[in-house]
Amino acid sequence: MKKMPKLDKKDFRILHELDYNARMGLKELGKKVGLSPQTAKYRLDRLRREGVIKGSMAVVDFHRLGFYTYRVYLRLQKATEKEEKVIVDYFVAHPKTIWVVGASGRWDMEVVFLAKNPIQVNGFLRGMKGEVGEWVKNYSMSPAMVNYHFGRAYLGEAEGRKTPKYGGEVPAEELDLADLRILRELSLDARVSNQEIAGKVGMSFNAVKERIRGMERRGIIQAYRIFIDLGRIGRTFYKAMVSTGGVGEEEEKRMVSFCMREDSIVYLVETAGEWDLEVEAEVRDEEEFRGIMGRFRNAFSGVMRDYEVLHIYREHKINYFPMADEMIAELEGAGRVKKRSA
Repeated sequence: MKKMPKLDKKDFRILHELDYNARMGLKELGKKVGLSPQTAKYRLDRLRREGVIKGSMAVVDFHRLGFYTYRVYLRLQKATEKEEKVIVDYFVAHPKTIWVVGASGRWDMEVVFLAKNPIQVNGFLRGMKGEVGEWVKNYSMSPAMVNYHFGRAYLGEAEGRKTPKYGGEVPAEELDLADLRILRELSLDARVSNQEIAGKVGMSFNAVKERIRGMERRGIIQAYRIFIDLGRIGRTFYKAMVSTGGVGEEEEKRMVSFCMREDSIVYLVETAGEWDLEVEAEVRDEEEFRGIMGRFRNAFSGVMRDYEVLHIYREHKINYFPMADEMIAELEGAGRVKKRSA
């Protein structure tokens, strides 16, 4: 585990508030944590400088944009350290991957990617096999149905706060070129100001503000989160892939409630594949995670069959809108064609 900076209660409160709303202004942030805006800025800059906060992002419900998420678990073979870097670089650079991590357990890597249909899924897998397949011993893939984001309750009080989620059966939403350009900026840095966005996309401040509010109301933007280096706050990431005998609507609600009560559980994912659920937690150590899963097993003994544990030890990429450039290029190209036709 990495050497931890010396953080006090005020630092953790800043992390807590920004994890709930990464776009929070310095004046509001200072008020919530009991600091002046200037002191809040100083502390925030220090948290960035020391690598505690690695970035921020808008959480996009890409299901509303016609995309679905797929999770691929890879077991590697005959890969040197140099070759593992080639594999990681390939997935990080891929325009459809949203999460790329290193793991220990049955699987060596997890890659989450987006696709609109089975043809695109097949294209992703064929590309993977063609580029890095010689180092992949085997893999397992699960489509993700619903993803719940509980936030980091271990940082502070979370009662009464919204639980963002994406997935499920949701209405399709259309975004125009301006929306896409704004959303791209927010996916790269959730704390970018409306004024900065306006300058980059060639719009007025008020127009940008209304566009963002519209995407929030329509559920396209679910939240604004910070990207934390867990090792610098004494945490590590574990997940359990859970097999069940089938989960009904009421049981699902109970599971969501259970996860919300466990401060260290940050995500719950419903999948359709080798297992049915993924319970993901940021814990102090493996012992804490075993305790969580013991309580989970006891609470849902009637439906839970088995689970396996994966330790996520490194995050290489996280981006909830990686297809931004591709979608923008498509609309720009369509616009040029219309102009030529006219």
